[in-house]
Amino acid sequence: WYTKWKYGYISEDSDQISSFEIIDNLILEITKSGNFPNLKTIVITGHSAGGQFTQRYAVGSKIQKEVKQKVVFAPSNPSSYMYLHKNRYHFKDGNFKSKNIPSECPEFNEYIYGLKNRAKYLAKYSSDELIKNYSSQNIVYLMSEEDKGVDSLDRTCEAMTQGINRFNRAKNYYYYVKKQLPNNSHIFSSIAAIGHEHIDVYSSLEAKEYVFGIQAELSSHEADGFKYKKIGSLLDKKATGDHMFLMLGGGKNEKVGISKFISRANGGDLLVISAKVNLNHRYTHDFWNISEESGIKLNSVSTISFLDRKAGNSKFILEKIKNAEAIFFTGGDQSKYINRIKGTKAHKLLLSKIDTIAIAGTSAGLAIMGEYIFSAKKGGLG
Repeated sequence: WYTKWKYGYISEDSDQISSFEIIDNLILEITKSGNFPNLKTIVITGHSAGGQFTQRYAVGSKIQKEVKQKVVFAPSNPSSYMYLHKNRYHFKDGNFKSKNIPSECPEFNEYIYGLKNRAKYLAKYSSDELIKNYSSQNIVYLMSEEDKGVDSLDRTCEAMTQGINRFNRAKNYYYYVKKQLPNNSHIFSSIAAIGHEHIDVYSSLEAKEYVFGIQAELSSHEADGFKYKKIGSLLDKKATGDHMFLMLGGGKNEKVGISKFISRANGGDLLVISAKVNLNHRYTHDFWNISEESGIKLNSVSTISFLDRKAGNSKFILEKIKNAEAIFFTGGDQSKYINRIKGTKAHKLLLSKIDTIAIAGTSAGLAIMGEYIFSAKKGGLG
């Protein structure tokens, strides 16, 4: 294959086989051999060029339908991604936006960057079939937060439409996934304080949980009544936040106000609180991106979604609230905040901090910040 192995092309020897097909055959051989009766999960992972292979293989592979084991794809720090739509996105002026494709880059949607003229392994299926297949896959994007260099980075015009470096491309791609593939089972897991080193990636707590299946308290908290995601350091930074209230009506991010809010954390930890069942990385990434755009340091942005009242008494959550220098409440349904948080230990701890740190809320998050609250427990006023 020479370099084309990472894209699933047909081999140049007499066997004429796709590198993707080889992995299909290997998995089938292992699972049907009877030698691994306790095998429950199969993880396909690769770093850098291997990450490109893994991501594109996940687009077309139907192996999950042929084996009883759970199949997980974990691309790490790929140089570029395969998009399944023409849209490209970037973060600008406080929000993710559609990106205008330069006229000198007409092949931005050709394979390996898009669906046009794709490899034979992928060409067996229609575009709609590939979109549906990729959406249904169990995918974990492992990304190093300091992977911002350009060594061995694909800097073609087509690749540059995806972002300026690997970490930037990963965030842009994950936003694309949320926007264009709403019914997906994908997880974005960023790893703080490391660059493009595969040993550091696979030695991380993130890889420990998602690749090797060892509980590391990064996401699997649903039994405790909440979901958790983060970007930045896993370790608390001792800082002193400054008091501020920021009230937002909803919709797009208001960059000036949010930048001031972030600055009040004084380089510490920002906690986003939600009551949504489907927790994505909107504010986790948006606040991190705004901090970078504005030149404001943050140690971390964590997002916790309360699924029921058990969460309000969780030691994990209480520790996160205690260590936060700024707290933001997302929109949604204010009755869920009331039902799941009011009267819990988390509620009492939040009340103890409102005069000492920055507090912000948008939409339903704004509605719960006042002395009196319209609960919406029974819907509207009518």
